[in-house]
Amino acid sequence: MRVSVGDTILRAWGFAGRKVLPLVGAGWLTAAFYAAALAYFLDHLSAAMLVFPRPDPGSFNNFALFYMFCIVLVTALANAVMAVPMLREAFAPGGEWKTAYFSVAFREWALFSNTLLLYLLIIGIVSAIAFAGSVGIAVSLPMIGNGGIWQGISLAPVMAGVLTIVAIAAGLFLATRFGFFLATTAIVDAPARLLHAWSLSRGSFWRILGLGLGLIVPILVVAVGAIWALCGASFGDAMGALLSAPHDNTALFQIIHDHAGGIAVVCAIALLVLNAIFAGASEIAYARVERSEAPANEFVGMAEPAYAMAAPVRRSDDKDRLEPKFAGAEALARRAEMPAASAETAVAAPMIDDAQPA
Repeated sequence: MRVSVGDTILRAWGFAGRKVLPLVGAGWLTAAFYAAALAYFLDHLSAAMLVFPRPDPGSFNNFALFYMFCIVLVTALANAVMAVPMLREAFAPGGEWKTAYFSVAFREWALFSNTLLLYLLIIGIVSAIAFAGSVGIAVSLPMIGNGGIWQGISLAPVMAGVLTIVAIAAGLFLATRFGFFLATTAIVDAPARLLHAWSLSRGSFWRILGLGLGLIVPILVVAVGAIWALCGASFGDAMGALLSAPHDNTALFQIIHDHAGGIAVVCAIALLVLNAIFAGASEIAYARVERSEAPANEFVGMAEPAYAMAAPVRRSDDKDRLEPKFAGAEALARRAEMPAASAETAVAAPMIDDAQPA
C-alpha cells in the first residue's frame, strides 16, 4: 500500500468542507451528549483530586482513577457513535442527510468494544513498559555507583528519557497499526475487528503514522489554544507547575474544576472535527489499499489454469469396494436361472402331452 500523506490530508479536509452539513448532522447530537457527560466526570475528577488525599503530588487517587476510567469509557462510546455515520457518508455518499442522528446499533457496539479494547491494550503495554523500565532503572543505578553518575553525566534523567521515548513509541505503534483502519472495518466489513485493521495497515506504518499525526496534531493545538484562551493566564501557570520538579497538579485541577463545562465543549467539538476528517482520510486510504491489492489477486487468478483434469478418486469405503462384486454375482445368478427355467418347461410339456391320450 502507498498512501500519499500530504495529498490525503488535503483531500480529507476537502471532504470535511464539502460535507459539512451532513457531517454536522450526523455528529452534533452525540457531541452534545458527550460534552454533558465529560463535564460531569471532569468536575468530579477535579473535585476528587482537590479534596481527597493522593499518594504523591503528581499522581491520581483512587476516586480520580475511577472517574478517569469513566472518561475513557464515554470517549470510546462517543467516538464509535460519531464515526459510523460519518464513515457511511464517506463510503456511500449521496444519501439523505439528517439534521440530527444518534444510533447505537450492532456496528456501533462492535466498534465501541474494539476501541475500548484498543485503549486498554495501549494503556496496558505502556504501563508495563514504564513499570519494567522504572524497576530496571532503580536496580541498575546502585550497581553503577557514584550516585548514578558516569563520566560526569547523571544517568537517571537519561534513562528516564529513553524509557519515556520507548513507551511513547510503543503506544504510537499500537495506535497506528490497530487504530487507523479500525473504524473503517465497521463499514466495509462489519463487525469491526482489531486484527483486520492490523492487516490493512501492513506495510505502511510510517506513512500512516505521518498521516495520523498530520490530522491530529493541528486539531490538538487548536483545542489547547482554545482551552488556554478560556482559562486565561492561570492555565500557563498551572502547566508550569505541572512540568516543574515537584510535578504538582493542584493548580491544573483547580482550573479544570472551575471551567469543566467549557473544557468539555471544546473537547466535544475537537472530537467531532477529528472524526469528520478521519472519515475522509480513511476512505481515501482504504481505496488505495484496495487498488494495491487488486493486481496481486488478479495475478494469482491468472496463475491458476482455467480448466484442469479431475484427479481420479479412489474409493476407500468397504461398501463401495464391494458393490462391483455384488453386481457381478447378481448378474451370474440371473444367467444361471434362465436355462434352469427353460429346462423345467421342456420336461413339463411332454408329461402333459403323454397324459392327453390316456
